[in-house]
Amino acid sequence: MEYLQREFSQLALNKDFHFHPRCKRLGVMHVCFADDLFMFCRADLKSIKLLQNAFLKFSRASGLQANPDKSSVYIAGINERMKELILEELGYNEGILPFKYLGVSLAPKKLSNQQCWPLVEKITVFLLPKKISKMIEAICRTFMWTGQADISRRALVAWDRVCLPQIMGGLNVINLCNWNKVVIVKHM
Repeated sequence: MEYLQREFSQLALNKDFHFHPRCKRLGVMHVCFADDLFMFCRADLKSIKLLQNAFLKFSRASGLQANPDKSSVYIAGINERMKELILEELGYNEGILPFKYLGVSLAPKKLSNQQCWPLVEKITVFLLPKKISKMIEAICRTFMWTGQADISRRALVAWDRVCLPQIMGGLNVINLCNWNKVVIVKHM
């Protein structure tokens, strides 16, 4: 996936590539989770061809391929003729928004708290010990779902404390920035 990230980083430097309008500010053109990949760009043929070519280059190098039967393209804000050209170019089926991913309905509009709750439940109930699960649920209910998070701009989570081991009062969450540095140094 690091190779894919590098390919997409190079693509972002290409003046012919255009980010999806909602992703440009963050510079996001893909999101990976487990064996799922979401790719985003503006719905113009040049950008789509460039994004597809970057993915195909990664696919040839890694041996990982998209399953056309399980892949979909979600297109909005363009005319039918352009939509047909894009679908023909990519060879994937057109998906319909909203769709569910990990129990959360994904739509072009901002998700409500109720729509996000199934994901929080899945993470806390199935992946974490019960004590930590209850703590995270309490934090979510207090800050995310009561609107208190909007009151101040200060951080709601003290990450230095959260990353401490449980015996020291933390949640034993791994600081990925530090972890990546250690792994890279160890690899060298």
